[in-house]
Amino acid sequence: MLASTRRWALLHELREAPEPTLSELISRLERCDLVLVEGFKHEPIAKLEVHRAANGTPTLYPDDARIIALCTDAAPTAALPTFRLDDYAGVAAFIMAGLLSE
Repeated sequence: MLASTRRWALLHELREAPEPTLSELISRLERCDLVLVEGFKHEPIAKLEVHRAANGTPTLYPDDARIIALCTDAAPTAALPTFRLDDYAGVAAFIMAGLLSE
């Protein structure tokens, strides 16, 4: 268990059990307005791709139509919103604008 004065989290060992789906994991959360997910790149959810050019791998965009924005240290070439890796305020504003438009 991880605990602090503001929150706690309990880890669960899967042992030989299958990895739970994203949907199963989300169902364990309390009701909330936003869930940020890292990984699960094959899930049919809206995605903000984080890409470092130095890693030498291609972006998942444009092959994944669910990518709605890109955070990268490369020059912007995508036809979608693109942010610098350190533009936390811009990314947060983009996410909030998306939530408020729903």
